[in-house]
Order: sequence, then C-alpha cells, then structure tokens
Amino acid sequence: GAGWDDLRIEFPRLYGRGGEIVRPHRTGSGALLHRLRVGAFSKRRYAVEWCQAYQEEGGECFVTRR
Repeated sequence: GAGWDDLRIEFPRLYGRGGEIVRPHRTGSGALLHRLRVGAFSKRRYAVEWCQAYQEEGGECFVTRR
C-alpha cells in the first residue's frame, strides 16, 4: 500500500528484506488502526535488531512470536 511505499522511501536502509502484511485493528476505544507486519526474519535476533534500528529512526515497533 501507499503507507508501505512511504516508509520504504523514508527509511530505505530498514526496508526491502521481506513482504508486508497490513491488517486493520480496532482499539478498545473503537479507533481504527492499521498494523504493519514486516518480515519474515530467519532469527528472532534479526527482528529485534531491525526493530531497534527503526526505533532509533523515531518509529514504534515490537517483536512478536510467529
């Protein structure tokens, strides 16, 4: 989607390793958010490193289990 393309332009060193999955999510208050999954990483350590680099760039993320 367009949001993914914007992120690839803004953070080119962090994107490009895998496909994206965008899923809508309703919060407890009813707000609609879109979750972006990035991956897949062959090892959890790589996902954590990616997330830390993204946070250093000002993004918010967390690593989940498969």
